[in-house]
Amino acid sequence: SFLCATSYWCVCLKEEERKAENVAGIIGESVTFQLNFSEPFKSITLQRKKKQNFNNVAILKLEKNYCAVTEIFFTSFEERLDVSEDCKRIKIFHLTQEDSATFRAEIPIPQKDEPLNLFFNLQVFSKYLLMWDFHVFKAFLKLKGLGLAVS
Repeated sequence: SFLCATSYWCVCLKEEERKAENVAGIIGESVTFQLNFSEPFKSITLQRKKKQNFNNVAILKLEKNYCAVTEIFFTSFEERLDVSEDCKRIKIFHLTQEDSATFRAEIPIPQKDEPLNLFFNLQVFSKYLLMWDFHVFKAFLKLKGLGLAVS
């Protein structure tokens, strides 16, 4: 099904992605994806959806209670990712318009066949976007019953 707001944002969402957290950012600023889960884990793969496919952005590994980015697959994300010690907050710095996408944190859980997937719909706005358009976007999300986290 389609979820569309102003002419700035239209995306096709699969059923599992409908529960995604909507995150708004401003070009040049940063956003943080808060991963809310309690299951034990050892790694997280951050993925970005472009053209209907998810592609790996980075792999995070938790070793001895410390999280580290062990691999980055896109040079555009080098020097722009930071993670908390527990891997549950992923921060993207220096946002660009190209960062607007659906992101997935894929988390393999021991003794489970399927990984835990957490979704984030990131929409990056220009600093000069008319506030009216931003308010229309927020109102649309509220109408659809979707939350909006603004970093």
